[in-house]
Amino acid sequence: MLRMMSTANFRALARGMSQKPNFDVPFDLTGIPKTSAFIGRKSDLALIKEQLMPGEMSDRRKICVIYGLGGMGKTQLAIEYARLHKAKYTSFFWLDGKTEESLIQSLLIIGQRLPKGQIQDVDIQDVKGSEKSKMRAQEVLQWFALKGNNQWLLVFDNIDRTSYEEYPNRNSSSYDITHYFPPGDAGSIIVTTRLQRLVSLGDYVHLRKLNDLDSLLILEKHARRALKRTTLLDGSEITQWDPG
Repeated sequence: MLRMMSTANFRALARGMSQKPNFDVPFDLTGIPKTSAFIGRKSDLALIKEQLMPGEMSDRRKICVIYGLGGMGKTQLAIEYARLHKAKYTSFFWLDGKTEESLIQSLLIIGQRLPKGQIQDVDIQDVKGSEKSKMRAQEVLQWFALKGNNQWLLVFDNIDRTSYEEYPNRNSSSYDITHYFPPGDAGSIIVTTRLQRLVSLGDYVHLRKLNDLDSLLILEKHARRALKRTTLLDGSEITQWDPG
């Protein structure tokens, strides 16, 4: 009887080991600064898709740097891309990169969302001190390098205080963002930044001011006033506020 049970247990274990790991994490925007209605930027979204979309080379990492002045909507553009294409990715995570401390904290929170048993379970309340936090953050990053886990999307947001390619390093509070890229060569990464020098990390999208029509559409939404569109004799269209 014991021999039969042992054989059954062995077979169950073998089946479990032969099963392909499930790296799916439910899409969740909780705690992420997002807008309820994104407007415009269609060409920018198309360019990000071209640079990042998983394809035949899914085992090769893809990086898109979205750079531009503050207030251009870099964060919202990254989130909108994730929303539109979430079905193509097994997981999506947003990281607050304003400081090294906020980035580490984001990674610790990610650790709580990962499938059970794929990394060591640690209660975030038990991680005390900067060194232990850094060690735990690196443990979380190892999850992205697990074999077969190659269709994740990470957004490193507001990377404006990084020492990457800064010569000399004049800011003592800056950090090297590449130290927090997962090991390996898989997955997709978006970096939002004001720093043009970060385009050397991969492909890039230079975010400029919205065109006039998109700007008016945003005003229309927030002002709750309709726009009046008039077609001229030459076929062109003008847009203005409806006085009614």
